Amino acid sequence: MRRRLISQKIEQMKRRIVELEEIVVTIEPLIESKFILIYILNELVDLIKKTRRLDPGSHYLEVNLASSEERLDLLHANKVKPELWRMLNSDAAIARARFALNEAGRILRKRQTLDELTPSELQMYIAELSWAHSMVGVITLIGEGHQAVNRGDVTKAYSYYKSAQQILMHSTHTDERRHQFIRELSEIMSNRRKAISLHLMPETNYNPDSKTKNLIKPDDEPAI
Repeated sequence: MRRRLISQKIEQMKRRIVELEEIVVTIEPLIESKFILIYILNELVDLIKKTRRLDPGSHYLEVNLASSEERLDLLHANKVKPELWRMLNSDAAIARARFALNEAGRILRKRQTLDELTPSELQMYIAELSWAHSMVGVITLIGEGHQAVNRGDVTKAYSYYKSAQQILMHSTHTDERRHQFIRELSEIMSNRRKAISLHLMPETNYNPDSKTKNLIKPDDEPAI
């Protein structure tokens, strides 16, 4: 009975290790601060070490530990900088990203109880996760709008941009970038610009060029 219970515990811990690894991979291109990744990797390393004590002969755990510790070392040494890519390809991908961001917040709160970060740092990182939570929807819609413009479907493009703007307008997030996003989307929809400023949206792969057609708002859409 004891061996069976230990075996079940090990399997639960291994499943959580896989979940944490997936969270790291999922949120890395969605956030700007490397420290969020560091705290999640700290949680992962701690869990792998606990699991290894119960299952010392596991080659799988040795490989996972070495990989996670190497990633931590690279982040601490500033040898890797995550690149933002918040343009996702489906509603399911957005849902997975938002779930991972929510889980990251829970992990940060746990690490804060271990005194790894201060309450003010926790608040700052939670705000960043909340911003990323909004951005995966906003940036994806803007990307869809850009692609629609590039293929000449300017009415649909307008609708995508409008939907992105509505998300931001209904948001209560205090990040000052929200207002600039709203303003620049208005400028796109009124054909005064083609794309969002680079510092707000570095995902430029689908940015329209100056030769693309002007947008056409739907008949039931009031003038901006």
